[in-house]
Amino acid sequence: MSDVNALSVPGYVYVNRGLINFTGSDRDALAAVIAHEIAHTSARHAVRSAEKQLKYSLALELLLKGESARELGSIAANLALLGYGRREEYEADRLGVRYMARAGYDPNGMLRFFRKLQRNEGREPKGLSTYFRTHPSTSDRIVRVEKEIA
Repeated sequence: MSDVNALSVPGYVYVNRGLINFTGSDRDALAAVIAHEIAHTSARHAVRSAEKQLKYSLALELLLKGESARELGSIAANLALLGYGRREEYEADRLGVRYMARAGYDPNGMLRFFRKLQRNEGREPKGLSTYFRTHPSTSDRIVRVEKEIA
């Protein structure tokens, strides 16, 4: 399977061929991914992330002396920023469900997309490796989207 991916920048949403092939004829599943990406832009996630990175970078420069201290601080800052990324993913899922419903798409398309993604992912990582993921686990996202749809 080729990569399944989409991304957003202010004013544009990009989807790759892998995503289009993956969703197939399920227009609601494709709409779910697009709604999720639109939600990232409307919630200004990229802008807030860049602002946070700049703050962390400046703080590290002022507080830490020496190369190894800076590297350790940078690792800690990156781990902290990953947490923000997961919260933003949950928010984009929640807003995406709402956008889909308002636009006349079936929000269950997001569940179908995540369930298909989960089947194709295989075993989800556990333990320390979960801290290095930018996205929450697919199973957690499914639970939250089910609650949002209800």
